[in-house]
Amino acid sequence: MAPPLSPLRLELMRRMQAGAAAGQVFTWSDFADLGPHEIVERHLLRLAASSEGVYVTSRASGDWDAFFAEFRVLRVARGVYYSPSRNRMTKRPTVPMAEHVVAAVVSRLGGRWLVPPEAAAHELGITNLVPARLVVETDLRLQPISLGNRTIEFQTRSARRLHWAGRAGGVVVQALAWAKDLLTMSGDEQERARIRRCVSRHLASEKGPEARIELQACVALVEDWMRGQIDLAMEEAGLDPVFAPSWHSGPAGDGEGPDPDEPQSGMRP
Repeated sequence: MAPPLSPLRLELMRRMQAGAAAGQVFTWSDFADLGPHEIVERHLLRLAASSEGVYVTSRASGDWDAFFAEFRVLRVARGVYYSPSRNRMTKRPTVPMAEHVVAAVVSRLGGRWLVPPEAAAHELGITNLVPARLVVETDLRLQPISLGNRTIEFQTRSARRLHWAGRAGGVVVQALAWAKDLLTMSGDEQERARIRRCVSRHLASEKGPEARIELQACVALVEDWMRGQIDLAMEEAGLDPVFAPSWHSGPAGDGEGPDPDEPQSGMRP
């Protein structure tokens, strides 16, 4: 007969099971109220170790019944864990959303990361494509992560390049960067109008006000063609433009203006 589980481990399991359906991932910080880092991490490692062998066996045989007979925890990366649920169609363990994994891995180390253009375009509804290889720009040096059939790779970038990291306006900028060729080259006007509707719908949503304020505050970092597409999207939706007329009167922008986060040099009065 197995010994009874400790209250701490039972609470870990309860919380992780509650987040399984949403594909939530966990780090020690999610359980900081339960005890010291070393003790919580030890319990998480033991839960993952007890599941790993069963996972390997089930994957080799294709029979997942034994795996799901008990509560399971899998480790995605160092210090990052999740409890898989069972996919109704494939009957295999689900994998967490790539964005959740990236956020947990980077934030655990105190870094910043930029939403990949394809992920931002997917969030706005511009595309339904889910690439097998996801490249994430960050200020950390990190090893690739395998996530089911997908691979997450990391590219180190400067702080200036990562200005839009963690900002609501950054999702719009990255999504439009992904759709640049579709919007600026000759092609299907109906497709361009559809993309602009996705942009205006996002900027009119509950996330929109924060994104619009950030875009206006950092107008020098938004390329001219992108400003024009955003304002056109708003105009077509019967909404107030984000930039016009202020950005038309200034010097031509290329998205490479000074970073508002960096102190400006010059003579002091």
